[in-house]
Amino acid sequence: MLFPGAGGYWWRLVHRDTVAAAFKRTATGEHPTVKFSNDPGKETLAGYLRVYGRDDTMIVADESESPQGEPLFVKLVDQGRMVYRESFDEQADRADRTWGRCKRVELSSKVRQWQERFRNMRTEEISQARSRLAKDYSA
Repeated sequence: MLFPGAGGYWWRLVHRDTVAAAFKRTATGEHPTVKFSNDPGKETLAGYLRVYGRDDTMIVADESESPQGEPLFVKLVDQGRMVYRESFDEQADRADRTWGRCKRVELSSKVRQWQERFRNMRTEEISQARSRLAKDYSA
């Protein structure tokens, strides 16, 4: 399992694949949401997420929780304007310092509770759908 370093190179005219991260809306207003996947473990995490590093652990927490370590994701754009001001060399230094540092991922208690809640909801929905399909095929 590969955990990329914090602060890969962000520069004008890079492609999405160069940044190698994907973000999806995981909350609407005060309501956490998720995007499910048919591949186990590939669903999104709910909330307004922040990612921190502590020792060899990457911690995913909700913005409402107190900081869980050193921030690993930084704001790049605000209202369509670049607000990220590290030079390319500073980005390279930070990426080198953090590359390979995180050996495991830990969810904060709030994010873990939301994940369990949504997984339970999905399990129940699948069970109900299978039950309905079984009735349809037996008729």
